[in-house]
Amino acid sequence: MFSSYCGVADRFNSRKIFAISVFLGAILNVLLILVHYAFLGILLRILTGITLAGVYPIAVKILSQWFPQKRGFAIGVLIAALTLGSSLPHFVVMFFSSLNWKLVIISTSGLALLSAIIVLLF
Repeated sequence: MFSSYCGVADRFNSRKIFAISVFLGAILNVLLILVHYAFLGILLRILTGITLAGVYPIAVKILSQWFPQKRGFAIGVLIAALTLGSSLPHFVVMFFSSLNWKLVIISTSGLALLSAIIVLLF
């Protein structure tokens, strides 16, 4: 709500906002493996979700600038990719139930950091 109210996406470089939000989200996500109390775990999940306000809308903005034509199709593909990306950890655990949940958290956070680097550099 804060980012949309203040127009953060329109005032600052979209790629930098995306990268910073992804970086913070990945750090907050990986901190989850160190938590031993439910309250702190829930708080970290909420804060991780808040960082997504700098990811999803910014991704749509960046993509809509890349595709002046067939924009609807491109945004549809983006939303599908975001949905698949959000469900991927659950899908992996479904087939590899012996996989440690901490490894899933670390790997998804690492992939998020990789995406921030890709967006900044390219």
